[in-house]
Amino acid sequence: MSYESTVPRRLVHRAAAAEVLLTDWCRTDADTFACAVQWPRGHSLYGAQSGRFHPLLVAETIRQCGILIAHVGYAVPMGHAFLMQRLRWMCDPDGLFWADGPLQSIALIEITELTRRPDGTIRMRVDVRLERDGRQFAAGSGWLRCVTPAVYQRLRRQPGDHDRGAARAVPPATPATVGRELIRDVVVGPTDDDGVRMLRVVKEHPILFDHPLDHVPGMLVFEAMHQVAVAEHEGAATAITASEASFPAFLELNQPCRIVVDRPAPDALAMRFLQGGRVAVHGTVTVTPPSRATAPRHLSRLVSADAPIPHR
Repeated sequence: MSYESTVPRRLVHRAAAAEVLLTDWCRTDADTFACAVQWPRGHSLYGAQSGRFHPLLVAETIRQCGILIAHVGYAVPMGHAFLMQRLRWMCDPDGLFWADGPLQSIALIEITELTRRPDGTIRMRVDVRLERDGRQFAAGSGWLRCVTPAVYQRLRRQPGDHDRGAARAVPPATPATVGRELIRDVVVGPTDDDGVRMLRVVKEHPILFDHPLDHVPGMLVFEAMHQVAVAEHEGAATAITASEASFPAFLELNQPCRIVVDRPAPDALAMRFLQGGRVAVHGTVTVTPPSRATAPRHLSRLVSADAPIPHR
């Protein structure tokens, strides 16, 4: 596997070459693949924290692997829209340590639950294991729905769609309280009297909106969950070791979105993104203090096609 240059930008749905994390790929069996992955040390959004690479690079890598393999492995046309139905990941924070140079790893990928409908819709589950120097340090699964342009247009014309007026601008939370340095990178507002935050959508953001979109991208949701988790721990040094999100509805750009947080366990946060009277996204984040941040158990369960999928 080569790390000399990235795969073509269009194959991972990125406009900027600097945002492409995959450098090579190969098919290893009928429904298994491998990708070469390279993370830059100085990413402008997912920069290193406390000597470790940012954990959301795991989520973005899974996202790019799924899109790439759908195109090159299953001939999904370039014009299809890719809808993130659900994505989950976990990592061993000790596997994210900074080294001399970019982090180079291998993504081992298995495709299951593949279906094709007469209208051109393709669904698949993408299981990914990330190995560094032969040791697994992260894993995750993504559920994709790939639809034709015609199907996508029908989905976006349904009642309650995106053609409403512009939402009021949301003031940013103080960057340091959500683990950020730049206001540009803050995607949540301060808490209100009920402890609820508003989602802050900055459509000019060069990474989260690397290319034009008519809805809030999934990676912005994961960033918001990450920032809320940091804020809920009041700036204490923490390691986010796992997260997952499900997307039952489109999260619209121009409608207010409230983020409601519950704490089902001391090390877990559950979040609901409420918009237009419904839950558009729900997810969880696992937060571990560095003193207890050890390798998560059962990483392999995330990539087993037979593993039970918890429902929330």
